[in-house]
Order: sequence, then C-alpha cells, then structure tokens
Amino acid sequence: MSTTKHKTLANGFRAVRELMGMPQTSYARLFDAERAFVQELEEGRLPAILDQRLLKFMLLSFTLNREPKFISDLLQQINNFYGLDHVFNQEFPLLALYEQTLGKEMAKWPWIIDSARFRCKAIEKKRLGSFLMLWGQKGEIHNSLILNFPQQAQAFISFVDGRTIIVIPSIYLFLDLNTTSSSNPIVKDLELKLEKRETIGLAIPKETPDLQNLDTIIWEKLRLFSYSQDNNMLREAAFR
Repeated sequence: MSTTKHKTLANGFRAVRELMGMPQTSYARLFDAERAFVQELEEGRLPAILDQRLLKFMLLSFTLNREPKFISDLLQQINNFYGLDHVFNQEFPLLALYEQTLGKEMAKWPWIIDSARFRCKAIEKKRLGSFLMLWGQKGEIHNSLILNFPQQAQAFISFVDGRTIIVIPSIYLFLDLNTTSSSNPIVKDLELKLEKRETIGLAIPKETPDLQNLDTIIWEKLRLFSYSQDNNMLREAAFR
C-alpha cells in the first residue's frame, strides 16, 4: 500500500471514531472487536482476515465519512489485500462482497444493500416522557427491523452537528439522520440528557406509523428500549 493510501485509510477510520467521541476501548467493544483491531485500522492496516467486523467498520465509515478518496482507496485496498478480483469484477461488487462474507445471514438485514430509508422523531408521551422513535419507511424494511431488533445490544446514540446518529453494529444498522432543520424542542431535551449522561428512551413501533397521527400512538404498540451512554447499551424495557 502506498504511503498516501495508508494515510488516507488511517485518517478516515480515526476521524469516524473521533466524531463519535469514543476512546478506542469503548469503540472496539461497541463492535465486539479487540482494541488491537481498531488500532490496526487507525494505522491504515487491514486485518489478516476479512470477516464481519471489517464490514461493519466499513459500513459505519461510509455512513459518517463520505470522503470519496477514503471510500475509493478502502475498496481498492480490500480488493488488492484479500485478492478479490473475482468479486470486484462483478456488476455490483459491494453486494458480492457482503454476500461472500455473510452468506444467507445477509437476508436478515436488508438495509445493508437496499436503499432503505429510516425515519426518526423525538416525541413525548404521558407515562413515557420524551424518547426517540425509529421506523423504516418501507413496510418490508420495517418488518425486518421489528423481527431482528435484539432485546439487548451494544449501541451508540447521539446528536452531532444537527444530526441524529444511531449505531447498532450487531444488526448492521448505521444511521446518520439529518435533523438540522428540526425545531422540535424534545430534541434539545434528549440532547441535554445525553450531555448529562442520563438514560434516554428509544421506541420501535410494531407497525409503520401514520405520519399524520404520530401523537395518537399508544405505548402498547411500541417496543421500548432504554439507552445508557455509560456502557453504550440498549436494553428492551418491560413497561407496565
């Protein structure tokens, strides 16, 4: 790898972690990886084995670091380092790369390859207080989200420069949702809670919600989660 490409990869991977404001140890834990794995990437080196961990770091980097030079250099080095000409010569090389690595498991997470669109809105309900509600705009995508969303998972949720960042590596969910134009005061309330390292809530509606009637949603039709920034853990809550 040339020195320039080496530096591009190192800076690109490091920039994403620093944007999230996480130390290497916590960042590695979020991805169920070793700290040494993160260190390798931030030195511009690819791991000896191509596995799910690299694909997850790659997807997050593509979500938060849209620098064309970083993306092109990373894909070129993955091709060269792992000898994947047979993959990158196909019409849709990224799809082929994920299919080769994940196999049938990829069907669980259609948002890896589908042009899936997710919506997120800060809302407030009696008995629940303020929380984020997340859903897929397409019915089939949302059904997969409900079916495969774990009861407990390492996660990262934050508000960065007017954007809502939701990262759940175990289900390949890496979202960067633009909320810069939002005048919703509940967003500020949740942002303040995170700044104070308080727990916030995340809800997944059991059905795709009606955008015109979000205020009518009742809690029995939500999967409710609590998110703790201290351990970056998302846990499903039993609400009575």
